[in-house]
Amino acid sequence: MVEQREISNPEFGFDEDPHKVAQNIKGATLLVGSSSFTITEVQGFTREENDTGAYRVLLGEAPGTLVGVPHRKAEALPLIVTHDGSCVLIRGMTISDQDDQLKHIKGPGKVSQAIGLISRDVRRITIEDPYAKVLRLI
Repeated sequence: MVEQREISNPEFGFDEDPHKVAQNIKGATLLVGSSSFTITEVQGFTREENDTGAYRVLLGEAPGTLVGVPHRKAEALPLIVTHDGSCVLIRGMTISDQDDQLKHIKGPGKVSQAIGLISRDVRRITIEDPYAKVLRLI
């Protein structure tokens, strides 16, 4: 006889310490429209580390919000709001091209361009599958 066990929901969410969120979303799949990216490089920042200038916009947003914070000329930093105005910066991703070759996207500005995030954009990330770490940008 096979013993049936209930699998508990993994601890996966955005209302956590930014370093824990960064660790959890590294390797996650981010769905944007019909494209599928894999998050490869992230960095967590506490509220104290981003409590000045353009970063203050994060304080009014809910955890799981992706904000395009202005940076340099035409770039936007892709920052995911976490607990208490802290955030996670997405620094790198991969995507498979039409020939199934992996394309590496390195740098926050290039990440923003790849997902269509512009300066001052405010978008929401939903968790589609916490077990497989599948996120969707809406």
